[in-house]
Amino acid sequence: MKRACERLDSDLGGELSLQQIAAEFGLSVGHFSRAFRASTGLPPHQWLLRQRVKAAKELMTVRELPLAEIAISAGFANQSHFTRVFSAAVGISPGLWRREKLGLSEGGTRRLV
Repeated sequence: MKRACERLDSDLGGELSLQQIAAEFGLSVGHFSRAFRASTGLPPHQWLLRQRVKAAKELMTVRELPLAEIAISAGFANQSHFTRVFSAAVGISPGLWRREKLGLSEGGTRRLV
């Protein structure tokens, strides 16, 4: 499973299909998916979405990139897809998360505490 996770993690953009990854391990898609879920607690697609959210969080704290650019860099189809998945996983929007994490006010300036 470690190799499977590394393989999925290296392809955040989702260029590889589940069929291709399963074939690399000599498994059917169904068998691979069941084994992956048993090992990680999540189906491959959900695991991949969590990894994308994790990558996006790192990008939002390291650089001042526009959210649309972060969305694409983290493997999401677009900013709307990123916002939907991020909000469902984290409970708040990416913009609000970034402001809270970086201690920024609504206008984008750093809050003095």
